[in-house]
Amino acid sequence: MGKKKILIVDDNLLIRTITNDLLKSQGYEVIEACDGNECIDKARKELFDLILMDINMPGMSGIEAMKRVNKLEGHEKTPIIALTASI
Repeated sequence: MGKKKILIVDDNLLIRTITNDLLKSQGYEVIEACDGNECIDKARKELFDLILMDINMPGMSGIEAMKRVNKLEGHEKTPIIALTASI
């Protein structure tokens, strides 16, 4: 079995970079998306073992992106962890 594939979805480049570096250092394959639309595009093309989703993004919110990803074939049971840096 290959590396587990994780999709990081966040509009903040610094957050994506830190999370990417941390996960890669633990042996995961990491793909990045900068917003909900890019997330959906990537999820249409490949399957992920986990998606880390920012909630507050411009355009499409993380909540809406999660709903749409869960409707895609093969992603009905993909775990999605919602994250936010908001207080």
